[in-house]
Amino acid sequence: MANVQVDQDIRVRVVKEEMVRPSRNGSRDGESRGVEPMFLSAMDTLCPKSPHFGRILFYEARPTPLDLGRHHEGIEEIMKRSLGLALEEFYPLAGRLHVDANGRLHVVCNDTGVPFIEAVVEGNVTLADLNRSGRFQWQPFFTQLAPSVDPQDYCVAPPLIVQV
Repeated sequence: MANVQVDQDIRVRVVKEEMVRPSRNGSRDGESRGVEPMFLSAMDTLCPKSPHFGRILFYEARPTPLDLGRHHEGIEEIMKRSLGLALEEFYPLAGRLHVDANGRLHVVCNDTGVPFIEAVVEGNVTLADLNRSGRFQWQPFFTQLAPSVDPQDYCVAPPLIVQV
């Protein structure tokens, strides 16, 4: 199958950044979690130099008859609310990585929050263009779709960063 290359003038521009915190602070039973450390598993400590792995997920937004042509309007707010609810159960993702005095990497479960980045793709490309050959092929602008963490900041970075 031939390689499909889309327009090279495609750019991703960040339009808004904010922090999403768990919808309800503290544990489910109402007691505060405080700033409890959660030590990483043996598997996690095998990769202390690169704890972040970028993932890009594509989906096709399909309008409904009620959308009247505004099929993605408000989706970011729904995603932020959903993320806040998910962080109630998966609260370590809203904490921060930290190295203790003994050099041991752990997550400080302090509900600091998850960076939620809204971005737009500037250029003429559709999902159909990317899948023209019947399978997705890597494109140069994909590196702009997933936020990256500078290796110098791994030990102070949030465990999860979301960009939509």
